[in-house]
Amino acid sequence: MTPGGIHLILEGPTSGDEWWALIFEVRQHWPDAIVHRTEPDEASVYRDQEAFQEGLSGKGSHQGHLRVLMGPESLTLVIDAQPTEAGRVGQEVFTALQGLREG
Repeated sequence: MTPGGIHLILEGPTSGDEWWALIFEVRQHWPDAIVHRTEPDEASVYRDQEAFQEGLSGKGSHQGHLRVLMGPESLTLVIDAQPTEAGRVGQEVFTALQGLREG
């Protein structure tokens, strides 16, 4: 992932249910997605087992990786600044989560 990347931020109170909504939306695009919680409020989401192994080894291209930060007052998806598969998926997941909050 490009250092820093693009931060897509949903402002407002969060709940544990949003982790489930996030996983559901990611799996619409990546059915074999793996969510790796690194901290209580942070996770890496990988497209599949191969992307997960590449991410753990540090050798991956990050084409299949999203970073999620969920604090008490916002949910943030960090995506590559360059056009990538993960960036496209991140944008679509963000839009879906935004729609769930609004509707």
